[in-house]
Amino acid sequence: MITMERLGLFGGTFDPPHNGHIFVAQSALDQAQLDWVLFVVAGQPWQKVGKQEVSPAEDRCHMTSLLIQSYARMSLSRAEVDRSGPSFTIDTLEEMSGEDREVFLIVGADAAAGIPSWHRASEVVSASHLLIAPRPDCAEDFRELGTLGAQYTMLDMAPVDLSSREIRRRCAGGESIDHLVPAPIGDYIKERGLYGSP
Repeated sequence: MITMERLGLFGGTFDPPHNGHIFVAQSALDQAQLDWVLFVVAGQPWQKVGKQEVSPAEDRCHMTSLLIQSYARMSLSRAEVDRSGPSFTIDTLEEMSGEDREVFLIVGADAAAGIPSWHRASEVVSASHLLIAPRPDCAEDFRELGTLGAQYTMLDMAPVDLSSREIRRRCAGGESIDHLVPAPIGDYIKERGLYGSP
């Protein structure tokens, strides 16, 4: 009997990664009985082009590796960073899929609501089971996902009231982020002068 590997893909810009990401990943690991969670750092996040300045991919990869370094079942994937062109989730799903592997896509409720606008959205939902993390600012209305035939599970966890945007704002304003990111990430942000930090 072949045992199916249960792989969670947690994609994002991770600009910067923070403690909330760990909370979501750990909840997904435990509740969906995943073997691994891969943090997939977006190389060229197409939905943010022209809308938001994004830090260099190498900085985001390094910070993500710092975030997960002490967690045994969490790894960094450079699949989208090393791939040329815009970062499309379906390309990563096709790369990671296999006959002996079940793939789960870990997303926040805000991102889940936007999946119908993604590149090849119907193929994204047919290639994965969605694990959706609640967000305090997002109502749970996924009717459009249902029309795509998506299979999804809401993670049973408190909404994560923390965002990379808030951390960037705090850095720019000289406010502390000590309780929002692990110390090595805070040190790296200061060393690199990211987000307008002193």
